[in-house]
Amino acid sequence: MAIYSGTPACMFEMNRPEFFSGPGSGLLAGGECPALPVTELDCGFLITSAIIQSDGSYHICVQANDQTLNQTWEVWNWGAPPVIASGTLPTMCFDLASSYGAGFTIIHTVFDQTGKNTCPIFILILADTLCQEGIVTANVENCNLETTINIDITNIGTPYVITFGDGSPAEQSSANQVTHTYGQPGSHEVCLTYHVPGTEGHITCCYSIEVALPPYCTCPENVVSVVSVEPCTWVAEMNFALNIENFPITVDYGDGTSPEVVTGPSATHDFPDNGTYNVCYTFEPMPGSTLECCELVNIPGCCLDASFTLIPDYANGWESCLNPTYLVTPTACLNNIVEVTHIWEFSDGTVFNVPFPSPHIFTNFVDANGQVCVTHTIICCDESVSETVCADHIPGAYLGEFGGTIELDDILPSTGETVLQFIYDNANGPLPFIVDGQLNANMNAYFTGGTWNMAKNSVVVVVGGTGKVRDFSLNGTILRSAVWLPGNPPCCRWQGVQSRDLTNISLTDAWIMDANYAIYYPGGGAGDSNFPALSSVNSHYVNNYYGIKSEGKFVNFVAFSGNEMKGTHIDPEPQVCDCDAVNAIDFREVNPLLTIKIDAPSNGTNTIYNYEKAFNFVNTKLFVRGFDIYSLQNFGDVPSPIPNNGPGLIDAAIGIDYAWGKTLKSSLDLDRITFSEFEGQDT
Repeated sequence: MAIYSGTPACMFEMNRPEFFSGPGSGLLAGGECPALPVTELDCGFLITSAIIQSDGSYHICVQANDQTLNQTWEVWNWGAPPVIASGTLPTMCFDLASSYGAGFTIIHTVFDQTGKNTCPIFILILADTLCQEGIVTANVENCNLETTINIDITNIGTPYVITFGDGSPAEQSSANQVTHTYGQPGSHEVCLTYHVPGTEGHITCCYSIEVALPPYCTCPENVVSVVSVEPCTWVAEMNFALNIENFPITVDYGDGTSPEVVTGPSATHDFPDNGTYNVCYTFEPMPGSTLECCELVNIPGCCLDASFTLIPDYANGWESCLNPTYLVTPTACLNNIVEVTHIWEFSDGTVFNVPFPSPHIFTNFVDANGQVCVTHTIICCDESVSETVCADHIPGAYLGEFGGTIELDDILPSTGETVLQFIYDNANGPLPFIVDGQLNANMNAYFTGGTWNMAKNSVVVVVGGTGKVRDFSLNGTILRSAVWLPGNPPCCRWQGVQSRDLTNISLTDAWIMDANYAIYYPGGGAGDSNFPALSSVNSHYVNNYYGIKSEGKFVNFVAFSGNEMKGTHIDPEPQVCDCDAVNAIDFREVNPLLTIKIDAPSNGTNTIYNYEKAFNFVNTKLFVRGFDIYSLQNFGDVPSPIPNNGPGLIDAAIGIDYAWGKTLKSSLDLDRITFSEFEGQDT
């Protein structure tokens, strides 16, 4: 296994008389070597394997130091001819029969035009039972598979010859570590050939090592992603999902352009066209280790499919009592990242320019056909595509939406007209006129005829000013719950008409039905001895929890005659919403310097019936004339937060409930009022 270069061949075990035979050799006198020609040719070689195989035969491998010279190899059994094996390659292996015995002489001759040189080695092969167990381990140092092979040389002869199991040349070393770079990961057999201390023999011992890439040397998956793509120009915003310490990286985008240095996770690149590109990035996962990883990246083109569905949101219901919330759900191009233009046109005039429109309530439009429609248009580069989908819908003229506020001077996108004009056009039919949400009468308005179908919790707010009076007039107009529509949608109840600041509300032959408060004056805001003002003639307050209610607000009753105030329906009349009512006229905590004066002429008597109380006045002065009050009784409680009277009959069936707790003198002045048919009492 030794290396010989320029050393006389007989230097190896010259004490053995059988080493040489032939002319001029024999047993040399004095043990001296014959003179050899001086040459610089290196005939040295390594014995890379010396094994006794399982069948008793022998396997010997050799490797010339100088692989470039002409080579000849001869193998003798023990130290004398004949030649039992030969070869002419720089690296040779010989399989020899067990009958030869374990000693062999290997004669290596190299030559060229300048001369030749010969090196013999004698080797005695020992069985591998003398091999040391577990003396070879390996550590892979980097992504290049540079591997440190650790060898416990305590009980082996040195120098030793090591083969790496990958076909690479063997090496000779006396160190306890050898570094070798493997071409591929996997299991490799490392073999050591060395002189066994205390013997005259040599042995080859083999050990399996595992060469695996460190985890950081394996290309991670799904690192490269495309965030967005500008159509036509194909400028792509890309993301590289690597740890920040791995930057900068070098990126080859696979489109024939020069690699670019990217300093952070986000990068922008101008691709020549849409398509699939092999994007490769190179970085150092660890100092000194370079890793190149590639991923196929798709730069998508225009997706021109405008398909979508339009269905009512049955799963979550809708807030409006009769106007569905519709889900508009695209069904194509859902993950397309090309920045195209979306146009969603709704049949109520609404337009959205977003990829995914929000749930939508169709309103402020006329549905004459019993359906609503949406048209979706996609524009990309110089191409476009459109699709229209329609869904069933209750016919009607719709105004406002649940939870929203609309004002009379707002412009409706569906028609280009004001809300006021929309009401004028549609309140008299032929389609049902439906109001949802809050309608602010923020300008003077005078309505004649027509029926307003009020959705649940809807409200009409007459918005006065602090220095200017707001006129709101209903002449022959009906305001009722939309529960009266075909199919009786669950629209009970609406809030009623509310007055804010200085208003002048005028009702003539009008109907206000099915509300929490037919007319409500909340506290606060502007007011004086003239306004807010109310004129109500020959009008009907039917099936309202309260007819007229004020919280600390003086109301000037300019005229109040010929009115019907019916609290609720009583058997055998059909029930609408429910069969409960509270008070017809209810005023509390009005300025004690002012008096509520309701003076009906003798030919204009008002009627109040089917309430718990006709008048409920607390710390408020009252002057009243011209009422027939009958059929008052105790009803069930109305829903909170609408206030109820006290429980039981003791606080019901009362014509005028008047309470005064102020230091100023109270005033209750009444005439031409009749009382009859009160529950539990005769007068």
